Amino acid sequence: MNSHGLSYGSSADGDPDLVRVLGPTGITGFVYKTDLNGPEATTREEAAAQEQAQHAGRTIPVYDVEGTTLIDTFFVGGIDSTS
Repeated sequence: MNSHGLSYGSSADGDPDLVRVLGPTGITGFVYKTDLNGPEATTREEAAAQEQAQHAGRTIPVYDVEGTTLIDTFFVGGIDSTS
């Protein structure tokens, strides 16, 4: 647990609030699980829109272990439709 009461580690460590990632600049930091997973769809239309957006991917912030200081970004998703 960090000083804010958030669990942190890799997804292999369980289901932490802050998930360890390696940013594109080579900096190891943490992303919020909620940012990594994205919003939960509550309707069929939302699910379809999220699936469509998954193809493009998105960039989320990478923080220090406290989850407060922005240190990098991390690209999530992006499905290669050519394979």
